[in-house]
Amino acid sequence: MNTLTAAGLLLLFTNGLTAADNPFTGTWKLDMSKSDFTGETIRYQGFKANMVRYTGGGETYTFTTD
Repeated sequence: MNTLTAAGLLLLFTNGLTAADNPFTGTWKLDMSKSDFTGETIRYQGFKANMVRYTGGGETYTFTTD
């Protein structure tokens, strides 16, 4: 029983060490002085209740999300 308890505690300890915060999660701020955008730009924006408007490539679509 002691071996099983020790193995369980070791598993919990090592699991906590391997879990790390995702570096891509959070708030991002664009620094235009360090950015160089080329090519086509697309845009998603809220339109009406539960609707989204997509604009890109000279076309515009409005759709609802589930």
